[in-house]
Amino acid sequence: MSDARRIVRARSIHEMYFFVSLTPCATCDATIDAKSLRLDGQGDAWALTGACPRCRARNAYTFRTYGDPVTAPAPRDELGGPSPSEIISPKRWNDEIDRVLPLVRPDPSALTREEWYANRDANRRLLVCTNELLKFVPEGEGEIPDAALDVEGRADRADRPERYGRAWISALRATCLENRARNVADLPRVEALECAAKASRRRR
Repeated sequence: MSDARRIVRARSIHEMYFFVSLTPCATCDATIDAKSLRLDGQGDAWALTGACPRCRARNAYTFRTYGDPVTAPAPRDELGGPSPSEIISPKRWNDEIDRVLPLVRPDPSALTREEWYANRDANRRLLVCTNELLKFVPEGEGEIPDAALDVEGRADRADRPERYGRAWISALRATCLENRARNVADLPRVEALECAAKASRRRR
């Protein structure tokens, strides 16, 4: 079977959710909360369906899988096993890195509670992107091979080749882990803010 006819499959429900988060409403371009969608299917054919929160248009995302996506294993900060994604290309991972990277603040110590949680979530999403992008680099190799890239991916790599190399991806991953460590160290401060906010609400 040729590559053009190869069936691409989602590795887990987590990857299906992530794919939806990258794919806005077809009618109004709003971002869809994947977890608000209904999951239906059996065997290796599944769908997430539901109304857009903005325009109420029905959106349907269909997937082929490797069995039940809900029970498929996905390690922490990953969307599936060691094989690279079949439904999200390297360029789309890099595009999402472009979007999320400016949202991550390395020093959380002055953030409000709301800012802190948003920063934590953005850093985790960035870490997922780096972990998944790194899976496209074969063991013992230094960069993502041509075979893993589509036309857009090869053009993007020509413009910024470092973004498709193990060194850059690994360095960004290390930064994400450092950011997480700082977030964990700052957690007692945020918990104290939570307690103060609850006490204030009780006094009203």
